[in-house]
Amino acid sequence: DARLKTNIHTFSEEEALSKLLSMRGVTYEWHDEVTGTKRPEGTQYGFIAQELMTIFPENVTKDNLGYYQTPYGTYDALYVQSIKALNSKIESLEAENKELKEQIQTIYSLLKNTKSTNNPEDFTAQLSSSSN
Repeated sequence: DARLKTNIHTFSEEEALSKLLSMRGVTYEWHDEVTGTKRPEGTQYGFIAQELMTIFPENVTKDNLGYYQTPYGTYDALYVQSIKALNSKIESLEAENKELKEQIQTIYSLLKNTKSTNNPEDFTAQLSSSSN
């Protein structure tokens, strides 16, 4: 709830993507006879808290037994901003791809016309005029 938050800032999509790419997702199984905490059985998906300390030191804490922990929900906004950054890159590449396809089509048409006249100088002249 925004009414309960202060100092709200949108962080950069590129910064989010950079941090996300620094994270290493892992699979693991709990080995936790020490703490007495009931953990889920089987393969889990997540992160290693010690590795996240180098990227997000503010999100990694120690419990009362000295084990590192991080709240996974904290990273949801990072995922959203990273997806936005990737989407922007995709849109830019799609636009560039469309432009290149149009240029290829123009060159193809010019080559086709040049073949019919059998004069390479026509192609050079047409290419120069179509690229202006």
